[in-house]
Formats: sequence, C-alpha cells, structure tokens
Amino acid sequence: MTSRRLRMSSMHVAACAMALVTLQFAGCQRSEYPLVQVSGTVTFDGGNCPAPGNVTFQPLEIREGLPKRPASGRFGRDGRYAVNTFSNNEGVLPGRYRVEVTCFAGVPDPSKPDPWGAVNYIAEKYKPAELTIEPDSPTVIHNLDVPRRVRPGS
Repeated sequence: MTSRRLRMSSMHVAACAMALVTLQFAGCQRSEYPLVQVSGTVTFDGGNCPAPGNVTFQPLEIREGLPKRPASGRFGRDGRYAVNTFSNNEGVLPGRYRVEVTCFAGVPDPSKPDPWGAVNYIAEKYKPAELTIEPDSPTVIHNLDVPRRVRPGS
C-alpha cells in the first residue's frame, strides 16, 4: 500500500470510530426509567413573565422501584418550559408532584428582613399546584398561572 493510500485508510477508520462513539454516546443519554415528557407555559395573572424563572416538580409519591427524584425546567420571559429529571427535556418519572414556580428580580439583599421576598415576583398567596403523572401517559402539557406581586418586596 502506498503512503497516501495508508493515510486515507487510517482517516476512514478514524472517522468510522468517531461515528460509532458518537452514536454510542447519544444512545447512553436515554434514561433507563419510564419518563413522560412534560412542558407548558407559565403566566403571571394571565400575562407575560416579568423575568426568567424555574418550574420545579417536587416528588410526593413515586411508583415503587423508581427513584424519588425532583425534576425541573427553566422558562424565559415567554413562559415556556420543558421539564427534565436526568438530562435536557427528557421528562418526569410517573408519580404525584408538587409543582412550584420561582421567579426573582435579581439577587437577594441579606441586609433586608426578608431577602428573598424583596426580590420575589410571586405573590405570597401563591399555592403550588399538584400534578399526577400516570405511567405510559402521552406528553403532558401543564400550564401554570401564578399571582404576581405588583413589584417585588410588596
């Protein structure tokens, strides 16, 4: 074999090896657990979000044999979110959850009597929702409307 041919053959083998590693890595990203995709939109008193925030699914009851693990998703000013448990946007384990929304106007000031309340866009009357994700559910759309403080700290 000529030197040029040997280099081309080596490059071909290397390219094939990289493709196999990439495919294997992509396959490893799938969870071994039965996850249900959950997404939705957060609104504040029916309107737009004042800032980016987070939706957290705190497990209350999980099916036997599955890990009791929270799930979360970030939303932007458009309010759209998708929830993940282990990696990006792959879903939630079947079970019953308390669904909490957080949205802050910056970093808390520890000198204030209520540092987090001083930057919280969500009104104190807010009560987290509960949601049950059934096994083998199709994709779940869960929209949330939270009460907004007139301005953080009020």
